[in-house]
This record gives sequence, structure tokens and C-alpha cells, in this order.
Amino acid sequence: MATLQTMVTPRQNQALSVIHSYIQSSGFPPSLAELKQELGISSNQSALDLLHALEEKSCISRHEGAARAIRILSAGFSALGVKPLVPVVGETAAGPFLEAIEHAGTWHEVGEDVERLDQVIFVRVKGDSMVGADIEEGDLVLVRESLEFSSGKVVLAETPYGTTLKRFILQNKSPYKYLKPENPNYDILIFTKNMRMRGIAFKIFKKDGRALDVK
Repeated sequence: MATLQTMVTPRQNQALSVIHSYIQSSGFPPSLAELKQELGISSNQSALDLLHALEEKSCISRHEGAARAIRILSAGFSALGVKPLVPVVGETAAGPFLEAIEHAGTWHEVGEDVERLDQVIFVRVKGDSMVGADIEEGDLVLVRESLEFSSGKVVLAETPYGTTLKRFILQNKSPYKYLKPENPNYDILIFTKNMRMRGIAFKIFKKDGRALDVK
């Protein structure tokens, strides 16, 4: 049975290396023109064929219509023999989840156990509203995009006041649906039609190097 290393051709591995190098050095994957230049090819179609082949082998994902929106997936990092990288965005980043990913300029390593890399981002925490959940100023919190949210989960939510991490509460009495801080010095945010939950927080990377599960 063919291994991943034999499935990925040397040329495809070279393209992966270019993407990885750009992410490490500039914070962004290369543009199509930059990828062509690094690989020494002149044809747009040849570069696109390489990217398509890498997509077919689940080494990368791309989001059509978004500039530089290439993500290396677990199989790609495995082929390169390096640790996976996930983009870091500000806690107050505006726009849809994938747009926030596109505008990331910093990346952070994660363990190989983190799945669905194209659906996760790091959020850098500002403030102390979640200290009761061991989420503190300067921590990096790993968030996975989701369409389903259960009560009690720490979520990344867009509100009229900005994007925030809070615990989602759903109950059968008033207030029925709200975002709860884990610090008694802050008030709850009653959920309104102007708010939107984007993802579920599942791991905290502390400033001292520890990685904790979100509770």
C-alpha cells in the first residue's frame, strides 16, 4: 500500500515546501505569481494543476475567491515532516470566519492530534472576562468553526460590540439565551438577532507553554 510520502510527488512536495516557507516567513501563503516564480514555471495552469493535485491528496485546502487562501492540512504537514501550523487572529477580528483566516499574519504550532485544520483558528485573548475558565490575557485559544452549539460551551461570537469569547448559555427561563463571562465583574450579554456564534473553543495555549482543554 502506497504511503503518503510515495503519493506526494517530488514536485508536489516542492510546492508544499514553498507554501510552508511563505507562511513561516511572511505569515501568508504565496500568491499564484509567487508560487510560479519559486517553482520556476511560467504557466498559471501548471501551478493550478499542482495545487489541485495537492487538494486531491488532502494536503491543502483552498477557498475560491479569497486571495492567498491556501491552508496546509494534516497530510501536507506530514509529507513535509513538520508540525502543523494554525493562523492566529485578533479576538476582535471582524468578518466571517474564513475571512478572518485570510487576514491572519501570525501562525502557531499545534499537535498532530488537532483535526480539520482548515476549520480552526487561534484567537489571541484580550482582557480578563474569562479568567474563571482559565482563559487569561495573552493566551491563545484554539477555535473550531461550527454550525451547532450546545449550552455550556465556550464560543467565539460576533456581537455589536466586537468579537468575543464567552460561555454560551441556553435555558428555559429568562434570559433564555445569553453569553456568560467567567468573571463576576462583567455582565452577561443577552443574545440578540445582531449576534452570531462562529466557533467553539476547545484548547488553550498558555503563555507558559502549557496546553489545556477548554472546560
